[in-house]
Amino acid sequence: ELEHGADDTDAKDVTLEVAVDDPVLGWVAVEPVALESSGVPILGHADGSKPLYAFNPSVDVSIEQSNYVASAPNTITIDLTSNMALEPGSKVTLTGFTGTATEDTDELEIMTSNGAFLP
Repeated sequence: ELEHGADDTDAKDVTLEVAVDDPVLGWVAVEPVALESSGVPILGHADGSKPLYAFNPSVDVSIEQSNYVASAPNTITIDLTSNMALEPGSKVTLTGFTGTATEDTDELEIMTSNGAFLP
């Protein structure tokens, strides 16, 4: 089993050559075979299926507020940008959001960038 290194790597041309030393047939060489790509993107990376392509998954986070006036309503915007496509069923959990005057509740409205409310 091969293992990727710790860094991102571009796809490589991988060719395998095979030779067999058989006691009856003698030396049998097989034409080189290239490891091909399916061409299907993996996790949103166009080169994801190419031989030896690897990337380090990451998520960048920024947070902003809509209002700086005391006691006024304030919309907090959290922007998550990932370098990979999240698969259906993936969950994003935000924790540790403290310091507001809002009562603790599971009922805060959360809206996605396309305007859909999440339960």
